[in-house]
Amino acid sequence: MIIAYCLKRNGFGRVVSLENDPKYAEKTRQLLELHGLSDFGRVIDGPNTPVKIGEKQWQWYDLAELKLDHPIDLLVIDGPQYSLQDFARYPALPLLHERFGAETMILLDDGAREDVCRVVSMWKSEFDDVEESYLELEKGAYSLIVRKES
Repeated sequence: MIIAYCLKRNGFGRVVSLENDPKYAEKTRQLLELHGLSDFGRVIDGPNTPVKIGEKQWQWYDLAELKLDHPIDLLVIDGPQYSLQDFARYPALPLLHERFGAETMILLDDGAREDVCRVVSMWKSEFDDVEESYLELEKGAYSLIVRKES
């Protein structure tokens, strides 16, 4: 909601959210509508589904309904929940990297968690275009920049 409000104030942009819980997705859609933010925010039902990355099977959001008009400029990662699998947030970068623009910022929540630190290490070893900074917040976070070569 906050990002959608900022985009509305700027007069352009769109936030797209993947949500695996249909009830929460619908509630968020209703809130966007109630606050006049539907033109700036969209919620996609993305139930957890098996995806293969390299030789390993993961569970992650179903991306079938993710249709983007523009490259991703900002990616906020606050899911899926950790109980889903080890390194639950890892699939985000391998699955979305090709949709990034020339420069994409990633905000990764819960950076103080050991598994989140490991995810960042995994990304940096697999993608040579990732720069990271740790943010000292209540639960820690990472700010990462992905700069693609032209």
